Amino acid sequence: MTTTLPVVGRQLRDFAVGAVCALVIATCAFVGVRNRELAARQIDLARRSAAELAAGREALPTVHGGIVGAATASVQHPYIRHRRLREGGGWRVLGGGSAAQRQVDDKLFYDAANRFDYPGAGSESRPLHSGTAFAELLDDGTGRAIAATGKPDAVAVAITSPAAPAPYPWLVIVGVLGSAPRSPPPVRSSVVAASAPVHSRASPRSRSRRCCGSRGSRPASSSCSAARSRRRSKRT
Repeated sequence: MTTTLPVVGRQLRDFAVGAVCALVIATCAFVGVRNRELAARQIDLARRSAAELAAGREALPTVHGGIVGAATASVQHPYIRHRRLREGGGWRVLGGGSAAQRQVDDKLFYDAANRFDYPGAGSESRPLHSGTAFAELLDDGTGRAIAATGKPDAVAVAITSPAAPAPYPWLVIVGVLGSAPRSPPPVRSSVVAASAPVHSRASPRSRSRRCCGSRGSRPASSSCSAARSRRRSKRT
């Protein structure tokens, strides 16, 4: 019993190390595939919605989109440029009016239209080419995507709704670990056979010697004396 406990302990340790390594690898692979699928799905939805808006149709469901007009200089502050957004059949100034009229996505619409018109503005390089369509995932952690296409004076911008990645499959991981093959119980028959008495496999001659006794010991029985006399007659 004492010899089987260390073996079982080593087997449990090896299984635990292997299970942890498999869990880490499976988690990394799952998170990578899940994030790529979410980004691809959201970007495709934003790109198709922007194409629908540029063609004069409505955006796809769960997508906030509209047509952003050309930038115009402010009357009071010429260095400020305003843009208007057409959504729901009417035009409104992006970021203008009261707080109730302004929306959270106004800055995203404005920046997307500027990026479409001036792709090199962020790096302080003059815009060599305008009207560059793009579609990407926002880096705000909401899982939203934005896309822009169309013409410089009518930029179709589409912003998808927030999306969460697929949950971690804890039940699948637990089921895989629980269904792992278990090691067979230790076989004790070999240990018992090895510890068996050696005299059980002794030859008949040795048994007869033990029965008859050796020289200098106590007197042997009549059967042992007869056996000794037979051995002496054979030798002569």
